Amino acid sequence: MSPPGGRNLHATEAGGARVSSPARRTLGMVLVGCCLPLVSLAGMPKVVFTPWHADGIYRLGAEAGWTVTVPSGTPDPRGRFVYTIKRNDLDVVKTGSFSLETGKARFGTTLDTPAMLYVVVAYQPSPAAIPRKDLATLDREVNKR
Repeated sequence: MSPPGGRNLHATEAGGARVSSPARRTLGMVLVGCCLPLVSLAGMPKVVFTPWHADGIYRLGAEAGWTVTVPSGTPDPRGRFVYTIKRNDLDVVKTGSFSLETGKARFGTTLDTPAMLYVVVAYQPSPAAIPRKDLATLDREVNKR
């Protein structure tokens, strides 16, 4: 059975959702589709991204975004995180950065048209967070040129 407005939300393997609508009508909501539950890529510290609304749906004009936290027992990362928020994975809506020195950060944006939001986050460690061996290797590589 379809919810009011004839729209069905389907979970995807990537943790987002896709919307199907026979009439392609919008109900004045923004769907945030990229909630990264736990990120731990090579060189990136473990962090948790939680959407402000658990269902990832926001009314038009309402701020949509994420709270970023460090899991218990994990040291706070030294460095900055740079993010890019895209509308429908095409148009850049907002860019910015945050640090997790306090163990928590928030970022988001506001849209006036229905869209799926995607976020790309990159970690930039501070020089103090890079082991000395890595700095020496980096220095040799730079000086080779």
